[in-house]
Amino acid sequence: MMYHKVVDLILRKKQEILIGKSNAFFKKAKQAGFHHLEKSNNPRISIEEIPFRSEIAKLLSVQEDWLIQTYYEYCLAKANFEPLLPAVRSSRRATDHGGKSLDPHEAFALWCVIKKCKAKRILELGTRFGVSARFFRVAHLFMFGLDDSKIYSCDLNREYRYVNDDDFEFIQGDAKLLFPDILKKNKIDLIFNDAHPYDLTKISVSASLEAQSPIITFHDVGKNHPRSPFKREAYFLPVNERNLINLAEYGPWERHVMAEFFGQNLLDEDFSETDQYRVQIFDSLFGLGVAINKKYLT
Repeated sequence: MMYHKVVDLILRKKQEILIGKSNAFFKKAKQAGFHHLEKSNNPRISIEEIPFRSEIAKLLSVQEDWLIQTYYEYCLAKANFEPLLPAVRSSRRATDHGGKSLDPHEAFALWCVIKKCKAKRILELGTRFGVSARFFRVAHLFMFGLDDSKIYSCDLNREYRYVNDDDFEFIQGDAKLLFPDILKKNKIDLIFNDAHPYDLTKISVSASLEAQSPIITFHDVGKNHPRSPFKREAYFLPVNERNLINLAEYGPWERHVMAEFFGQNLLDEDFSETDQYRVQIFDSLFGLGVAINKKYLT
């Protein structure tokens, strides 16, 4: 934990170096020791190297130059602060001591969403060891600093080990009861659903839509999940039985809930668009779903 505090202090002092695209930004960053950051016209990096480039461009309406620049910034975070990003591990590994969490491609997609939509206030459902909360913390440090950013995380149990108590606000208790009240009292830019019960996921989306939250995201929606892949046949289970089933047999419910709110085609396809929301499912190791209110994409 002390290591995290020291690096956080360094990042605070260097945050002015890590914001902007000017030549001064690159020069100062190199002088400060951030040697992995390169200008976006570096010929050694091509657009083909960027994960989910087509899906991110379609979801966020961004151009190639923006993707390349953002990928450099993301690689800077990974290369210089790998110990602080236990969530961003090899995509070849299904799980490890941190449990199932973000793989590198999912993390980059989230990084892009946070940057494009300026998601400074994040609410996470399902803290566990705190690996995704740690990722959000580092993303905020790189993009915005901490003065105007905030992370809330809710779980039944206090198990986190990758974040300090002063890194975020941990809310312990039943999220079904706490979530609507949290949204009423706080302006939230991004919801990260990583708690799997059907009723909890549905309550969180309903409350998020009522609060007009800009971004609603979902983890574990992938068809190739190594432990609990999405099962389309679970769609036919009665609603009152969906919290009683074995996840290994029927899979998690997040993708089903996405289909209920954002289009039934999401049961089979990875993209959907409603009058208000644009939705993309990233078919990564575990699967990441993102729904963005289109007025925040202008």
